[in-house]
Amino acid sequence: STSRREFWNSERVKAAYLNLSEAYCLIHQYQKALTFGKKYLEHLIGGPLSSCSHDITSAYYQVAKLQEKLGLYSDSVNSYQQYCDLNKVLGNSTAAAEAHGAIGSVHVAQGNYDLAMMHAHKSFNMSRAGGDRKLQLAALIRLGDINSIMENFEEASSWYEQAWDHNRMGDAPKLRSQTALGLAEVYKGTGHYQHALYFYEQALEAAEEANEGELMYKCKFKIACCCQFSYSAKDLAKGCQAVKDVIAHYHWLSRKAIVEGIVQPEEITHVLVESYDVIQTILVKIGEHVKALQYAEAGRRHRFLTYTLMEEE
Repeated sequence: STSRREFWNSERVKAAYLNLSEAYCLIHQYQKALTFGKKYLEHLIGGPLSSCSHDITSAYYQVAKLQEKLGLYSDSVNSYQQYCDLNKVLGNSTAAAEAHGAIGSVHVAQGNYDLAMMHAHKSFNMSRAGGDRKLQLAALIRLGDINSIMENFEEASSWYEQAWDHNRMGDAPKLRSQTALGLAEVYKGTGHYQHALYFYEQALEAAEEANEGELMYKCKFKIACCCQFSYSAKDLAKGCQAVKDVIAHYHWLSRKAIVEGIVQPEEITHVLVESYDVIQTILVKIGEHVKALQYAEAGRRHRFLTYTLMEEE
């Protein structure tokens, strides 16, 4: 019969750690996912580099993403850098360009905009040299995003417009949606709400084409937030329908998290709280005061239940 030591050989141990990390990630238990992801990486590093170099680079990438999600930004940058350096050694310039983009995003979260810009430019230059069109588009969008966050709206618009011109009728609808969202944010930031609304609607159309569910609801949320500032009956009706869809969807996500016993992402709470405020604003503008009060009460109940659950956790 097979002994326990023989059964739990190195390959089975690695597979177990990988499966546990992936399983915990699926239920949003990111700290446990990271713990097992790091154990998986440690076992890989202990083996021969040539036989599992792809697995090692993938493991560094997964660990880096989990560290980023948990707010362990310095650790995340180090892991992404290891992923980048290994791919450069292996001659995978596409993955290295992707890594520079990811490092840039982490630096944005830390507020290190100069470093973020440097890595975003590296990602753009490497993807352009390698001829990877989609990665180049992603880098253009990232450069726009960084400048937009810094409120360099003219510079941000220039990067977004390059991406828009390259992909207006292209085969990457998700990237087109992200570009349109960026342009919309620039117009919103400069007070041009009608232009912003146009690009939010373009973003939604592209997200629907890409069948990207969460991106679709993000676009609907942005449309509603923009429409609340209008006095046009058409815009208000459009915003009202969009925010109703958002509230229904995020309530479903909230209930799903509770039923599955997983930690509810903060974004769900944030979007629902703001959506209740938006729909009240719109309903008051169109004279639906009773419905506005009903949504105010529903929003109050949601806040109470959410913070009660947070205290229990």
